[in-house]
Amino acid sequence: KQITSLLKERYPFKSIYLSGFSLGGNVSLKLLGELADSAKDSNIRGCAVTCVPFDPVASQGKLDQGFNRAVYSENFLASLKMKAENQIKLFPNSFDIDAVRACRSIGDFDEAFICKIYGFLNKEDYYRKTGSKWWLSKIRVPTIVINARDDPFIEEKSLPTEADVGEAPVRLIYTDHGGHCGFYTTETGAPDASLPLPPHGWLAEELARAIEHIHLSLEEEEELRRIN
Repeated sequence: KQITSLLKERYPFKSIYLSGFSLGGNVSLKLLGELADSAKDSNIRGCAVTCVPFDPVASQGKLDQGFNRAVYSENFLASLKMKAENQIKLFPNSFDIDAVRACRSIGDFDEAFICKIYGFLNKEDYYRKTGSKWWLSKIRVPTIVINARDDPFIEEKSLPTEADVGEAPVRLIYTDHGGHCGFYTTETGAPDASLPLPPHGWLAEELARAIEHIHLSLEEEEELRRIN
């Protein structure tokens, strides 16, 4: 909210479009749901996000299991601990650094660090209050979401349905494959081999195309209103 307010203050006549991936996508959707109709007052006109963990409560355990834990979570946890070590030097006694050092999972880190810094009761409280799934129906600007059903970090059964969206201008696009921010692109193009290879990768190209589509559609609607 602070960033969008600052952007409007500096560029009062510019349109703002939100885009993000993974947790950034979740934050973007939750913000739009919280703002509801007032998003337009902040000059926010649309949003395109991907690989969103809409329901952290349902998905949090997947990071600490099997392949995810061995390949991703342990490395990610090590980097989080390093950041915590740097922060405790800047803000002594702001959290229990020994508890952070003892963490063995992402969930442990959320409990020992995130909850203490941001005032959540525990990790379950943190996950429940930060999920965007329960805010989708309150979104009032055009929004496009791209998620893969085989995302290893997200519980497929937790993916929102049209019932969660309701009448909100939110389009949910689910692909069978793509992983978490993967969407592998072949040398001949993706996902259709007859298409040329996108210069920036399929996913980045699709998000940019989604924003462009929203922008042009809104401009067309405004032009029709002026004519009528």
